[in-house]
Amino acid sequence: EGFCHAGPCVANTWLVSQWDVCSAQCGSGLVHRRVTCIGDCTENTRPHAKEDCHAPKPCKGEWLTGRWTVCSHSCGDGMQSRKVVCTITTEKGTQTAPELNCLDRRKPKVERGCNIQKCSASWFTASWSKCSQQCGEGEKTREVVCLQNYRRSEECMRGDMPERSQSCEEQRCVDRDTGDTSDEEELDEYDSNVDEDIVGEEEGEEDYEKDDSLYREDTAPAKPSILTTTETSSVISNEIVPEKHWKMVKGDGCKDKFKNCNVVVQSRLCKYSFYQTNCCRSCVGLNQSYN
Repeated sequence: EGFCHAGPCVANTWLVSQWDVCSAQCGSGLVHRRVTCIGDCTENTRPHAKEDCHAPKPCKGEWLTGRWTVCSHSCGDGMQSRKVVCTITTEKGTQTAPELNCLDRRKPKVERGCNIQKCSASWFTASWSKCSQQCGEGEKTREVVCLQNYRRSEECMRGDMPERSQSCEEQRCVDRDTGDTSDEEELDEYDSNVDEDIVGEEEGEEDYEKDDSLYREDTAPAKPSILTTTETSSVISNEIVPEKHWKMVKGDGCKDKFKNCNVVVQSRLCKYSFYQTNCCRSCVGLNQSYN
């Protein structure tokens, strides 16, 4: 029998194994090891079992997708979209990165089609046409159709139907001979002024007859006063008076310069020089019918 020496006995001690391989193949990760106690150990002296580690190569990017948006149409075919970004994980956490870091991975869809429900019939309109008249008042039109699923339908509400036609006026008409604008509104306004002048002239003549005593001499016998043509024109000014003789010129120079010269004829205004000039053809025809 002999003596031997096995070394000191281990008791009440924490023991640890070697570190394992880093958990990450790229970028940052964790490395683990086993920890055990022989005997009676206190927990506050326990060695840590994991710590950070870094892989030998940096990680490439990962695609990160957001939520899909609401469908662009409440009925029928529409579109949805979402945000898709490239991210990389670093020591500071996950961060966005240029898409060059994610080229080796397939990028998710950014848009997709959607269809919540079928559409009911509704009105569709085309563009307005050009005005029917180059000058003066005209009309423009457009196509209005009822469609359902891009096909003609009869299900639309008639009360909601857009208008098919609309009045239009590109520009006021200009008389080629005189260069002046001539429309019915101006002629009607002039007619009303002429009528007022004629009434004023008749009332003025009556006043002259009633007040002829103003022109008598006190010593002269009672005698009606007569106003000459010159005196009358000096008292009544800026009025249109009837022409005693027709002064219209026949031939190519006799033209109607107004659109509604028929109204002038019906209103018996051809006796005035203004209308004889501007409605020459219509007034000449009237004069010939009288003769």
